[in-house]
Amino acid sequence: MDLTLNFYGEKVVLRTLSLNHPALKKGATDQDLKFFQSKLSKTNWAKLLLSLNAKADKMDLDDYGKFNLLKSFVLKYAQGSQYTKKALVYAALRMDGLDAKLAVKEDFFEIYIRMKQPTDYGYSFRNEGKTYFSTNPSGVHPVNIQILRDTFYKNAGLRPFSINLKILPKIGIKIKKRPIRFYRKGLKYASTIKYNEHYVDYLNDMPILQLGGHLLEVAIENYLFSELDDSMAQWTKTMNTSDRQNFLLHMVQQAFSYKADIDYRKHEKRNTVAQSIADDFIDCEDKAVLYLFLAERYTNTRGIMLYNKDKKHVNCALEMPQNTAGYNFKYKSKKYLIAEPAFEGYDLLETDFSEEDILRSQVFLRNK
Repeated sequence: MDLTLNFYGEKVVLRTLSLNHPALKKGATDQDLKFFQSKLSKTNWAKLLLSLNAKADKMDLDDYGKFNLLKSFVLKYAQGSQYTKKALVYAALRMDGLDAKLAVKEDFFEIYIRMKQPTDYGYSFRNEGKTYFSTNPSGVHPVNIQILRDTFYKNAGLRPFSINLKILPKIGIKIKKRPIRFYRKGLKYASTIKYNEHYVDYLNDMPILQLGGHLLEVAIENYLFSELDDSMAQWTKTMNTSDRQNFLLHMVQQAFSYKADIDYRKHEKRNTVAQSIADDFIDCEDKAVLYLFLAERYTNTRGIMLYNKDKKHVNCALEMPQNTAGYNFKYKSKKYLIAEPAFEGYDLLETDFSEEDILRSQVFLRNK
């Protein structure tokens, strides 16, 4: 029989002769888990899970994308309780050499994973000197959970889950448009920017990583910017680099509405460029990431993000040529102009930060 799954707009098809699999019940012990895994290895489900891991690699999914593919498939086709379904997903992860744990306590049963990039939201615990994060961060996590000891799969050489945002996953394409409207020096500007809704959904289902330079390195579908590329070429054809940088700064300030995550979300959300284009509201770190992306795209200027813990604010700065007369500060012998994408009406160089605030800020930059 053919089994199909719509995974973010991409049709995944597998074939099997049987969907029978063993069951794992509430209150499972180490021995119950081993018995389940032994029985599973003799069924068609073991082959299905291996095939899904291979499919994920062909789709250029990172480890967490692979986890979401496995989870989606199991939820659709596996039978039985949450204990059985989570044990199936866990088995597939271990088959692929990923470092995961099963935690239990009475009705509680959850998969925890060791991650290469620590998350900034959700429950975690330490085990054998390593940190494991919940795959259900918004769920309830009781104290004194028991970690099941896995003696069926090899425990040596397990790798942590890696989230690789530099590679576009091979998933579906569903184009949405967002209008860009703003004013600059009394003139009204209007254009359109596009995003792939399936890719945005894929990113939204990823863990929330800590603030860092990885947000400046996320892959993006360049063809989605064709209309804005044409508009920028027309709008800025007589501008010098400094004027274009300020023009883009005012566009980000006005065309993308600001609202702090704490005002309407349960937790912080750190956006990539694609997510910021899709969201109705974005906050200071999202605007900083978006502005740095646009500044590099349209003025060939790189920059850094600055996070000031005392002020709870993220802004950014553009790298300037060494012969630049006006600049706010130096970092690693390079001159920088500060930018406030979240504060409407501010030009480059203008900020509420003092020189001490700037120097005390944590710096995030993309890898070379």
